[in-house]
Amino acid sequence: MGKVYLVGAGPGNIEYLTIRAQQLLEQAEVLIYDALVDERLLTLVPPNCIQFDMGKRGGRPSPSQSEINQLMVEQCRQGKQVVRLKSGDPFIFGRATSEILSLQEANCPFEVVPGISSALAAPLLAGIPLTDTVLSRGFAVVSAHEPEELDWEALARLETVVILMGTRHLGEIVKQLQRHKRSPSSPIAVIRDCGRPEQQVWVGTLKDIVKQTTGISLSPAVIVIGEVVGLRDYLQSPSEPEVPSSPEVVIGEELRVEAWDVKPLPELKVDTSPGEELPVLNLEQWNVEPSPELNDDTLPPEESPGFNVAQWDVKPLPELKVDNPPPEESPDLTIEQLNIEISQALEVNPLPVEPSPENLQPVNLQPVNLQLDNVQPSPLTPSLPLTGKTVLVTRSAGQSSHFSYLLQQEGAEVIEMPALVITPPSSWEELDHAIAQLYNFDWLILTSSNGVEYFFERLHAQGKTNRALGTVQIAVVGKKTAASLKAHGLEPDFIPPNFVADSLVEHFPEPLEGKSILFPRVESGGRDVLVKQITAQGAEVTEVAAYESGCPAQMAPAAKTALQQQRVDIITFASSKTVKHFVQLLETSLPEDAPGLPIAQSRLENVCVASIGPQTSITCRQLLGRVDVEAQEYTLEGLIQAIVQWTTDRY
Repeated sequence: MGKVYLVGAGPGNIEYLTIRAQQLLEQAEVLIYDALVDERLLTLVPPNCIQFDMGKRGGRPSPSQSEINQLMVEQCRQGKQVVRLKSGDPFIFGRATSEILSLQEANCPFEVVPGISSALAAPLLAGIPLTDTVLSRGFAVVSAHEPEELDWEALARLETVVILMGTRHLGEIVKQLQRHKRSPSSPIAVIRDCGRPEQQVWVGTLKDIVKQTTGISLSPAVIVIGEVVGLRDYLQSPSEPEVPSSPEVVIGEELRVEAWDVKPLPELKVDTSPGEELPVLNLEQWNVEPSPELNDDTLPPEESPGFNVAQWDVKPLPELKVDNPPPEESPDLTIEQLNIEISQALEVNPLPVEPSPENLQPVNLQPVNLQLDNVQPSPLTPSLPLTGKTVLVTRSAGQSSHFSYLLQQEGAEVIEMPALVITPPSSWEELDHAIAQLYNFDWLILTSSNGVEYFFERLHAQGKTNRALGTVQIAVVGKKTAASLKAHGLEPDFIPPNFVADSLVEHFPEPLEGKSILFPRVESGGRDVLVKQITAQGAEVTEVAAYESGCPAQMAPAAKTALQQQRVDIITFASSKTVKHFVQLLETSLPEDAPGLPIAQSRLENVCVASIGPQTSITCRQLLGRVDVEAQEYTLEGLIQAIVQWTTDRY
């Protein structure tokens, strides 16, 4: 079974993507995306990621919601990591509820990742604040996809209204607001393509905005209505071009009477009420209050005395009214254990349409006997296998992120401790000379991602392309090395079945006798076994320094603190050099506190030592005294699998 991630893509610009969303896209095996996402996001996924364009576009044929739900479930059941990329935020008009219910019904694991909604981003990027201490103490966000379903009387009384999916119905929106006594001179803004370089903003009033935008394609756009629109003139950066003037709204000076419910200050004697005699109001003389707002039909559970939200998952039936909550005397029933639906024993009293201070008080709900005839136990959500475990990752600086991400997916807290620093070799002379004579070689052997990157860096530095390789065949060791090669547009000709150098000679696809082989490698400290085995088969090997690896100057502070506080449960090693450098860093960074034992053995006495393969394990035993976990498949994924198995068996 795979997992589905419902990810918010933000308002339409890749620059507003969250870090979590980027991480998931970079690991996605399947991508199901909406119409309004920034197309640059599609380049973040791996080359082999399967992509489905399932965006709903107004007036055009598009997949049904049930088809999208079915696709997510099918891909998840195939064991895929599925990213469902949704414009904006999944929970703001993103149809996430339907998708989540389908995933739950199919027992598919899922995670929801928030995104920045255009309802918030568009006004901000247009210089329009949705709240202001004087002009707007709140706002409403609605969808006008079906304008006839909206309560226009209530919306007309609100200080600030944000409308999504409303550009096709702009005329109807303006008409309905004025019909329900919103002033024709109320400011309004239409913001198209928010966050993109082509963003445009139209500012006007209810009486002229339709005329301003006639004949213009406005979608996709966000509509903002309220006095705050007038603040745009005053909130533009000096470096930005001037914007067209907006309806006059000057804080501290004058406000139109039509836009406000006003009451004189108690200490002032005012003989007249606002009206035609007072076309403008001075804020120093009046208390300015918004018109009454329409509240929800039911009191939120959190405000109900005796209603323990942590213990119950309450889903009222639409046709029922509830005035009694589940009793508190049910300590054994928790939301993790039960799915509870309200029966007809419960009712909810609706609040008045126009609430007064008296009836806004919390309703006093009395418990009744709760009928649990339809209660179905649901399986407890299992914790991830590495939940509660702290893993110290020792790898090359800059190469730990993917491995750390995989560990975090298993529930681990990860602390990265670079134990290798990769640098260019002391001289490029050997490598450059070999690249200039590539036509003399039969095979190019690459045993690490570092070797791949530095080889192609020097190839390009000489003005050469991949064609310079000609008939040279390429053998690589390990999936990571193969992936690095593919990133440069080349497929390896040979990958040994076991991801160690020794396996390369054993399974080489042709006799080595008489072959000329180029082997770019680390300048110092590498193993000589591979070269000896190849030359023993009659091949001629040209070794050239492609990069150097050294020990960092100091231990990462977070790693040092975790070791001092004995918070590390597992430490991972992906090469013999990381083991050697770890010991070196311990000796220079932490004092010996266990006489008679080497520092490393003392510090790791209660820590699981995890090795990626046999050669690394040999070094672990030499310097650390033991190995607790060794990967069966000599890859990072294999190492994680071994750690998970060890943890599961042990705990």
